[in-house]
Amino acid sequence: MDQNSLNDLKSFIAFAISQQLSDVRDDIKRLENRFDGLENRFDGLENKFDGVEKKVDDGFKRLDDKIDNLSDSVAQAIHDSNEEVDNQLKDHESRITALESKPA
Repeated sequence: MDQNSLNDLKSFIAFAISQQLSDVRDDIKRLENRFDGLENRFDGLENKFDGVEKKVDDGFKRLDDKIDNLSDSVAQAIHDSNEEVDNQLKDHESRITALESKPA
């Protein structure tokens, strides 16, 4: 091969490599764009999950408050009922004592 043929071959190889590198760069750019799109979608999902998490936390807080209120109401009702029964027992005791102390 003469020098011109070698130079032509070198030019051809350089062009082919350059073209392949350009294609690889284009592929990398497309992948970067797709990755950016996926990253944005994941960010959107993360924001949605944060919103759902807040709603669930708020729901549990409201449920906890309702349970506390219900528990307080039940405790008060039991206390009132026990107080009424205690008053009735004291009344019965005093009436029985009065009946026992009457002369026959």
